[in-house]
Amino acid sequence: MGMAVYTHLSDTDLRQYLQYFSAGELIEAKGISAGTINTIYELQTTRGHYILRILEGRTRSDARFEEELLVHLHKHKLAVPMMVDAGNRGHVVSINPRQQMSIFEFLPGREVAVFEISESHVQQVGGFLAQMHIACRELTRRRKNRFGRERLLELLDICDAEELTEALKHDVGELRAEVGDYSPPKNLPRGIIHGDLFTDNVRFSHGKLCGVIDFEMASSGLLIYDIAVAICDWAFSQNTLQPSLAGALVE
Repeated sequence: MGMAVYTHLSDTDLRQYLQYFSAGELIEAKGISAGTINTIYELQTTRGHYILRILEGRTRSDARFEEELLVHLHKHKLAVPMMVDAGNRGHVVSINPRQQMSIFEFLPGREVAVFEISESHVQQVGGFLAQMHIACRELTRRRKNRFGRERLLELLDICDAEELTEALKHDVGELRAEVGDYSPPKNLPRGIIHGDLFTDNVRFSHGKLCGVIDFEMASSGLLIYDIAVAICDWAFSQNTLQPSLAGALVE
């Protein structure tokens, strides 16, 4: 995973941006290798420990959806990072129309490794999803999934334009056929989904879930999509589905 710093900020830049937020004065900053599409810095300030993130290539409307969701989930006592206030800007400062900056309080805990995952871990992940889906029934704002069918077909076209091995060409062709033929069931429950609940977006401390991060992929959609994404990362070991883990998550 590459260093997730696409916009390099000097200490002077960071001090200037920190003035917009209620996060104190900068003591130390370092770029961190987390995520693959946004710029992330870990900050120590006179007020505490924070994460500064720049959403790259995203609009203020994108950032506002995530902001409203996180504020709502925090009010409902879910284990999500608290966004730092930026005065009359809310919690988002637009650096330019395609770069949105936010600062989050640092969450304790750590990511669990694949070999450590237990039924207790996945039960807590499933429990979080259930709480989130229920809490979000009150939210009226909607947002399209960035990886809907049209976008998946575009990505497959990009893959096709590359020089691929015969095996990969075959896989891309199969995926295109599956995406092309897919029509979602009409009667499944819909709502707000996290959309990206992989192991690297959940923090545990002494076996207890203490935080879920990275809501930038959140959107409206089928609730079962969230469960499917989570199962793909939490309930597989050496490319084999572990039914006990999948069952515990769904439970």
